[in-house]
Amino acid sequence: MLLLLTRLFRRRWAAVTFAVLFMALTAAPQSSNPWLFLVFMAVSACIFIFTLTRFGLVAGMVWAVFMWTPECVVLTVDPSAWYAGRSFLTLLLLAALAGYGFWVSQAGHPLKKLGLSDDQGVA
Repeated sequence: MLLLLTRLFRRRWAAVTFAVLFMALTAAPQSSNPWLFLVFMAVSACIFIFTLTRFGLVAGMVWAVFMWTPECVVLTVDPSAWYAGRSFLTLLLLAALAGYGFWVSQAGHPLKKLGLSDDQGVA
């Protein structure tokens, strides 16, 4: 969307402004104070677009998942709740996504080079 808006407006600042306004205004208010919700969504959209343009698509999607999942999914750690299975699956997927992000950030370097292993050569 941001690429198409940049091509349409021919100015990056105009495309980003339109994208932020579009993302903030299309979100349905979920609170009693719609102006506060609108400001929250605008700030959230700004952070998302900054993350997307500065760090890339994967970082932007990870941020979006961690930011917007609590709004869409009710999480619990109580195994007696009827929705505990879905909660555990969601938490497992989020942990797997965070682990994959860490693994990719290491670019194939073993953890020994990072100083995270037990054998430091100290006798």
